[in-house]
Parts: sequence; C-alpha cells; structure tokens
Amino acid sequence: HGHLIWCIAEEYGERLSAERVRRIAALIKAADDYDHPVAVHKNHGLDFSEFADDPNIDQFAIQYNVPTAEELHAGVVQAWRQARGRYSLNLSEAADWSTGAELRKKCWACAMGGASVMILGMDIANTNRDDLRACGNLLRFFDGVRLLDVEPHDELAHADTQYVLADPGDRYLAYSSRATGQMGLKNVTAGKYRLLWFDCINGRAVSQESVTVSDGDQAWNTPESIGGEVALYVERLEQ
Repeated sequence: HGHLIWCIAEEYGERLSAERVRRIAALIKAADDYDHPVAVHKNHGLDFSEFADDPNIDQFAIQYNVPTAEELHAGVVQAWRQARGRYSLNLSEAADWSTGAELRKKCWACAMGGASVMILGMDIANTNRDDLRACGNLLRFFDGVRLLDVEPHDELAHADTQYVLADPGDRYLAYSSRATGQMGLKNVTAGKYRLLWFDCINGRAVSQESVTVSDGDQAWNTPESIGGEVALYVERLEQ
C-alpha cells in the first residue's frame, strides 16, 4: 500500500509521553520494509518542536481549531515556517469544518499554505457529492502541476490573488476565493510562461501556452469560462 501513513495516536498527549511516541516511531521504522511515513497527531496547536528533529518522524498531523479559512491558512503557513523542510504537514483535524463553499475554501486555504488536507468525520457514504467533488477537484489541480521546491509566498500576491505557493522565478501557484476579473503576481521574471487556469467549483481548466511576460508586477485577465473561485498555475518555459 504505497500511500499508507502510520499515525502514532490521536491527540497523543492525552495518553503518551513524547519519549514513548519517539520509541514507537523507531519501532515502526525498524519493522516497515517499505519506508512509509510516520506521523504524530497532537491536540490543538502548531508547535511540533518535541519531534522536529526526530529522524523517525516524517509528518505533523495538525489539529488547529480556528473558525475561518483565513485563520487556517495563516496557521498552516506558520507551521510550514517552523518545519523548515524537516517534516511534512497534514491539516488532519479542525473543528466545525462545515460543508459546501466553506468546506471548499478551507481545503484550498490549507493546501495553499503547504499542507495536505483531511476533514474530520468525512466518509464516502454519508458525504454530499458536491463536497466529495470539491476534494477531487483540489487533488486534480495539485496532481497536474509541479510542486517540487514551492513554498508559501503570499507576499507575491497581486491583483485579486490571495495566496501564493512559489519557487520564485520559475513556478507559481496563485489562488483566490473572490476573484473579480484578474489574478496577479509581484516581481515576476521576464520570459515565456504557461498559464493554467482552474475553476475550483466545477473543475474546468483553461491552458494558455507561451505567454510573454515582462519583468515586475503582472496581472492576467481571468478567462470567461472560469469563475470567481480560481487557481492559477504559472510556469516559466525553458529559454
């Protein structure tokens, strides 16, 4: 099972010491011949310092009980900065996630902060099809772009863009839950770029190949077929 992740406990601090968690992680790593990642889940919070440098622990399974997509995004970005590449992030639990548009916007806010996303209580049989489709659309977008070396760069947001993941000068992922006609980025390097537009509600995609871009702040008109909840992938082509 290539996508299996071991997670030690649920809210480990209620029953286990950090030292016992570290010993369990070491046992799993010694026994698992397939090098699956090992995660640890905690109570509410963003501090993972007790496991940050443990070579047997690969993922922080975050519980962060804040009410809005904006707060979730800010928390994930903070956790990303603290991780410094030592472990991955999975927003595995947040209270009152809701459904519909709120669910969708929270998923995108966490993903655009650098975390995988899980939703407490969601299963297949009892979940609205539109909510399942929202998760599938998010996965389809991220599976279709190059994510290596991108990290949060919200300071590069321009025009209607809210959040940015980027390897500046090479690749950018921009997102807005409230675009009114333009998506943009700051300090773009001149060159030819591919633009991939993605409607986060219906999953419709529009690709624009070999777009000439000048140095500096740039804004691009959203295609007519793409709505107001939009993701944009911008990749510099080989020169």
